Amino acid sequence: MKIYNTLTKHVDEFMIVYSFVKPIGVYRIKDGELDTLYLEEKYRNKGYGSKVSTEEGFCNDRRVAGSSETFWNSDTKRGYGTNTTAYAPFSRFLTTGGSWASTQNPTFKCSQISSDMFTPTASSKGNKKLSSPVGLITADEVVFAGGKGGTNNTSYYLYTGQNYWTMSPYSADSDSWASVFSVNSSDRLGDGDVRLLRGVRPVINLANNVTISSGNGSVSNPYVISSDVVSKPGFTVENYGTFEFEGGMTWTEWVSSSYGKNSGFDASDGSVVFTLDYLAVGYNGKYVMGEDTIVNGRTYISLSW
Repeated sequence: MKIYNTLTKHVDEFMIVYSFVKPIGVYRIKDGELDTLYLEEKYRNKGYGSKVSTEEGFCNDRRVAGSSETFWNSDTKRGYGTNTTAYAPFSRFLTTGGSWASTQNPTFKCSQISSDMFTPTASSKGNKKLSSPVGLITADEVVFAGGKGGTNNTSYYLYTGQNYWTMSPYSADSDSWASVFSVNSSDRLGDGDVRLLRGVRPVINLANNVTISSGNGSVSNPYVISSDVVSKPGFTVENYGTFEFEGGMTWTEWVSSSYGKNSGFDASDGSVVFTLDYLAVGYNGKYVMGEDTIVNGRTYISLSW
């Protein structure tokens, strides 16, 4: 994982990440605060294990801002080398005139999933480039939490009184210097040259089967994640066994994930799902398609093809 203050020149591959947890609020895992995580080495020593999702990822928003989204005449819209470029997060928080927008528009959507969503190697989606499922906070998350570009706010739960980077790219200029969104000690969202020395705010995605043992999500009473983890969702295919999956997965996603890649099943969007014996997977007398969402607790059957 790249740490920005070690960079001196603009690089083509920013690693810009996002994450979100539900319900929104402050979380604490027993025996450790989430924000004591520090990149991959520290993460691996925390023992969070099954509490963290290895399926979800972090969006590296490298989309170049469109022609109507920035104010610079010098903006080349190229996004590489020494070409002056503004990136998509710029357009969500600033006006085309370059001032901070009165209404700012954060997002959790990743527009370029295959290239820009950094996911663990076991995931069924994204670029699968992470050896550990940990990333850094983004400008979008800061704004969703109560921060705002150009405006001080010391009363929301991300306030630390310290300067720290987000991993949302701001721009690169013709002198090859990269700028990234950052938060200052008054918790005002701004931007900074990557040569500056600032802290970081690591984030993780909670697994969808964790349980909350106590708390209400406030700073003074954060959600506490129980040491007990409920069983993962599962489904059965008659004569082939019972299998686990992440909730919301399609069959196509499942066969390429760590849950289904060794199952022998074959599935792709627009095609029938087949067993390792080349029988079709079915339910209620109909063939199951690759783009169909797997239903938790359902028993599927095999049909002649």
